[in-house]
Amino acid sequence: DRPALAAFLAGVRTALGPVGGVVHCAGRSSAGPAAFVHKEPAGIREVLAPKGDGLDALLDLTEQDPLAFVLLFSSVSAAAPVLAAGMTDYAAANAYLDLVARHRPGVRAVNWPVWRDSGGATGRPDAAARIGLHALPDDAGLDVLDRVLDGPAASVLLPVQAVDSGFDAEAALRIPHAPQPAPPVTPSAPDITPTALPVTPSAPDVTPTARYAPHVTQPAPRLAQPAPVTAHPAPVTAHPTPVADLQAVTSASASAPAPAGADAAQGAAGEAGSGSEVPPAWLVTVVAEALGIPEPELEHDVTFGDLGVESVLLAELVTRIEARTGRPLEPAVLLDHPTLRRLGAHLSGAGVAPTTDPVAPPVPAESVAHPVPTDSVAPPVPVDSVVPAAPALPVPPPVSAGSVPPPVSAGSVPPPVSAGSVPPPVSAGPVSPPVSADTVPPPMPAVPAGPVAVGRRIAVIGMACRFPGAPDLDAYWRLLRTGGFAVTEVPPGRWDVDRLYRPEQQAGRSISKWGGFVDALEDFDPEFFGMGDREARDLDPAIRLTLEATAACLRDAGYRDEELRGSDVGVFMGARMSGYRRRIGLTAAAGGLGGDQNFIAARVAHQYDFRGPALVVDSACSSALVSVQTAVRSLQAGESRLAVAGGVEVLLDEEPYLEFSVARALSPRGRCASFDKDADGFVPGEGCGVLLLKPLDRALADGDRVHAVLEAVAVGNDGHTMGLTTPNPVAQAQVVRRALNGAGVSARDIGLLEAHGTGTMIGDPLELRALTEVFRESTD
Repeated sequence: DRPALAAFLAGVRTALGPVGGVVHCAGRSSAGPAAFVHKEPAGIREVLAPKGDGLDALLDLTEQDPLAFVLLFSSVSAAAPVLAAGMTDYAAANAYLDLVARHRPGVRAVNWPVWRDSGGATGRPDAAARIGLHALPDDAGLDVLDRVLDGPAASVLLPVQAVDSGFDAEAALRIPHAPQPAPPVTPSAPDITPTALPVTPSAPDVTPTARYAPHVTQPAPRLAQPAPVTAHPAPVTAHPTPVADLQAVTSASASAPAPAGADAAQGAAGEAGSGSEVPPAWLVTVVAEALGIPEPELEHDVTFGDLGVESVLLAELVTRIEARTGRPLEPAVLLDHPTLRRLGAHLSGAGVAPTTDPVAPPVPAESVAHPVPTDSVAPPVPVDSVVPAAPALPVPPPVSAGSVPPPVSAGSVPPPVSAGSVPPPVSAGPVSPPVSADTVPPPMPAVPAGPVAVGRRIAVIGMACRFPGAPDLDAYWRLLRTGGFAVTEVPPGRWDVDRLYRPEQQAGRSISKWGGFVDALEDFDPEFFGMGDREARDLDPAIRLTLEATAACLRDAGYRDEELRGSDVGVFMGARMSGYRRRIGLTAAAGGLGGDQNFIAARVAHQYDFRGPALVVDSACSSALVSVQTAVRSLQAGESRLAVAGGVEVLLDEEPYLEFSVARALSPRGRCASFDKDADGFVPGEGCGVLLLKPLDRALADGDRVHAVLEAVAVGNDGHTMGLTTPNPVAQAQVVRRALNGAGVSARDIGLLEAHGTGTMIGDPLELRALTEVFRESTD
């Protein structure tokens, strides 16, 4: 209200004289739906007006006053993208204050965190605390105010308590994957660098001046996009794992029909409970508290995904509902009933109700250490001190003393390729009878897809690996048979564990210091591959591992290098960037060509003069299996005569640990407890595995030794789910069916299945549900 403001200022000047300074504290909290796309334009304008139009009017009307200072009360949500989720309009309004402060001389803005004893508390206090921004006591906040008004300072400031809070300004202020150019600066513009000011509690022996010192200097980010909520933990909770319990919350609802397609999984309209039933009040309270939305503003028919729920927050919702009801809840229930109204109808129909006394939810994982019960899991120890332990799942007896296990992916992989459709390997011992067409098991005619043409079946004629605790295939097989344990602490040469490891979740820190690491990763024989020391040093370790594994694989298959030179041999490797180029610099020999991702496959093709496709697949956890699937298709299409396929991963630095720590996907204990109620995440690992593939009919005709036969492959994607990393059991089941149909077998013919098994609260139950759905179609 510009006229009213002008009249007010005129009254101040009449009574007190010219205005000597301005402190702009006006603001309006974000309201309505958390998802920006569902906010009403009128509501957004109401939030923007006090800090946008209001500030412009105030500055215009005081332009002729002798102002000693102009101080703008901004919010930490304008500086830390992770804290803007759910209130992007409010963050944008405060970002405008920062913009004005950066470009207008004499104007300063303070990105206030929450004041502990007073203030608007507009942001999420617990979310800010999780990144090290603890609430300011009022006396500390007033000290900051005095400091800003009394002395020179940057134009935009972020107060941070100077305690061991774990605050990492670089991580908190960075907008992931969206680097922004600095705004233009006029010659008269003031310093535009925001400075994080450490704040310590008041102490008699510490002067105010001594308590503040520059902490971190970082270019001011601007909100390019709302950041996802990543501060919520994924608490460990008990959830049903028996197959009989996977379809319902309780046995009372086990007879409810399961979703029959992708539409059902995505919550298609028309499901029972999608009418006008009012969700139970207790459920509304639980969801509102988890999402930070006032109950009256929580929309009952908006999907959880549109409310900002992704896989991490989904886990928190499940935990809160379980704590309130005292009953286990399958995470897939929130995918099948993706709105508050439909979830309430489903839970009410299943007889799920709150307990008389609310059960306290588990202590958030990031606030406590993770002690290991003495009767469950022991702390990680070096490989050479491990005694054989009973495996979590029964291990089938080996075919013979000389048998070789089926190929295993170099990393954790989702199940696009039906591992169960691979028959057991033919004995690799030298006394094995020659393989003939009659000795290879024919496809089972149990599925209408019919028998598979022999030319489409692919033989594995060579294998090699280098894994943690297993430098070759024989060592890896021994490790599996004895139940050995190859997880260790991060080697000193990889990253600084003392500086970056914290058992509690903190911004810019890893909650895990465990992993599977290849021994002597730096060892390499350049002379064997005909290269000099400088060239070898410039090669990414992933390329070195792949070259070595390929050489071992060809040797295992009985091929000499010259036999395949100039042939249509394809190379298909699953891999990602390792960060090696950051270590050696971008000015390495050959213009840095030794470190780019695509050169992993290209280098193998160059080394052996392979003329088929040379591709690198990066589909995250499934990269190794998708590379095998791509190789199979190339062989079936006739573009490759043979194919080298596999995966490689190298963990050189802390980057993957920090990324997965934010998502709470890592196990703080260093144990991947797949399909277990104590599951708390997975453990990263590195290594390389390579297969040599050939059409089965040609392998038999050429007298190749056949380790195993790939009957069929299939690949797919989850599509649109509640969150980018949230699995889709319906889509997963479709992929498994395609693999079975392609192999001409049914689920009852499968004797062993290698699961993804990430050891997470959401992924494992949904994967098991997908498999259960398929297996129930042909088994009892």
